[in-house]
Amino acid sequence: MNKACSKGLSTKTIKARSWFQEFVRTSGDSMPHEDKVCLPACLTKRDIYKMYAEDMERMRNPSTVS
Repeated sequence: MNKACSKGLSTKTIKARSWFQEFVRTSGDSMPHEDKVCLPACLTKRDIYKMYAEDMERMRNPSTVS
């Protein structure tokens, strides 16, 4: 059984977590001396949420071009 499902997480939570993990993997910089990933300093939490919301909307309506 999937760990996330066994914790009782909703589908939305699982999708959001998955999206954020991919975002960090592709946008973050790994620190060589620490087990840490830094996101670009120019991005706010609001900016990241907007990107997430736009991606989720695009997935619901793939024909929509922004």
